[in-house]
Amino acid sequence: MTTCDIPADLVSQFRKWSRTRDVPAAFIIKIDRDSLSCQFDEEHAGLDLEELQEELPPSSPRFIGYIFEHDVDGHRKTYPMVMIFYMPPTNAEQATLYTSTKIRLEAALNIQRSYQIGDIDELTDEWLFKKFSKF
Repeated sequence: MTTCDIPADLVSQFRKWSRTRDVPAAFIIKIDRDSLSCQFDEEHAGLDLEELQEELPPSSPRFIGYIFEHDVDGHRKTYPMVMIFYMPPTNAEQATLYTSTKIRLEAALNIQRSYQIGDIDELTDEWLFKKFSKF
């Protein structure tokens, strides 16, 4: 199974981004199939997941680092970071590249929680809060 390279400069760029104070915030990573390496695609601040749908390609997978505000008990707020693995229907080669890289990328970026989604229309704040509240 082929896995992709995770460049140190991408990890460094992600760590710098992860200290952002503009939430919600998204850091989007794609795989370059020619070089078989993960690459920064784009970042967004102030967009909720419904707005982020418009920024994602309809037929290409992406890894999305996402920071959002979470109201814990009505008295305090946290700002968790999760990985959203966006995997729309695609060809087997591309699906294999992304799937085989997912766990290594999460480890390199030190992300503890990740969720997978295939239908872009389901990518909503409600979907994320429901997934996140299961822990």
